[in-house]
Amino acid sequence: MSSITIYHNPQCTTSKKVLHILEQQSISFNIIDYIKNPLNFSQLKILFSKLNINAIDLVRKTSPLYKKFNKHNYPNDKILFELSNNPSYIERPILLKDNVGIIVRPYDKIYNFLDISR
Repeated sequence: MSSITIYHNPQCTTSKKVLHILEQQSISFNIIDYIKNPLNFSQLKILFSKLNINAIDLVRKTSPLYKKFNKHNYPNDKILFELSNNPSYIERPILLKDNVGIIVRPYDKIYNFLDISR
């Protein structure tokens, strides 16, 4: 049995959609509200290591951090440190299945990632 975790922002429409799909499919999962309980730098670095992306891809495109970091070649750790201090700028939702994760945008990426039907 796989372990499923969603990093969820309750204010995000896409995050709510993914949460609804998990519930609709009767999939057992853990939920982490990273706005209410922000991830520290170490936790964020561990999560990032499971996503197989560049750190800039973890930054919301509409955030001031994205505008700041996108045009320059900042190290991943610098970006992750800034995100640990500004959790609302983290792209969401993030879904982990065991030790592999994705940013679920668009929301329907969940179907292929979890190998479930619509």
